[in-house]
Amino acid sequence: MLKVALREVSQVHSLSALNMRVCRVSVFATHVIAQVVLLGAIIPSPSWGQDVTRAEDLVKQLEVRPEPGQKIPTRGIGIRATNADQGRASFNTIQFEYDSDLLTQDSTAQLIELGRALTDERLAGESFVIEGHADAHGDDHYNKKLSYRRAMTVKEFLVRESGVAEQRLQAVGYGEERPKTDDPYDPVNRRVDVVNVKAVQ
Repeated sequence: MLKVALREVSQVHSLSALNMRVCRVSVFATHVIAQVVLLGAIIPSPSWGQDVTRAEDLVKQLEVRPEPGQKIPTRGIGIRATNADQGRASFNTIQFEYDSDLLTQDSTAQLIELGRALTDERLAGESFVIEGHADAHGDDHYNKKLSYRRAMTVKEFLVRESGVAEQRLQAVGYGEERPKTDDPYDPVNRRVDVVNVKAVQ
């Protein structure tokens, strides 16, 4: 009888210890989950922003289509675009560190989409000019050099990361020569444009 009683007490003690361990694990898990939720609220996971232009839309922008009834020339003569913006894509989403040609981390998403567009079969035979532009803040000569270096950075990224053939891309820096708005100091003028060579022939 005594042995039975001792066995039951031992079982109760074991169950109690097990319950305590389960409770500790449960409290710890709750604490971890709370930390994860808190961190998620403070540091959002990276994602393609709404301002990023997708590859499919870029292909449509960068294609140069002849006007209705116009024959596509086979050599020496370019196709006149049906509107001024055809064959051109302009990016304020490709950004650089201050006074530098180093890309910001947020620019990667847009450059990946641009690389996908340039390697799309619909643009595979085309060549492009990568234009660096600046606003009117600072010295004009310095801005022109900086905008060229930034255009070269974009070119190098597309060649290295997206596999775009180097001979298809030409980098130029215009500095503040070609503002996009009437206000030469407008930040919108700090941009990278990609232009289909056919659109400027």
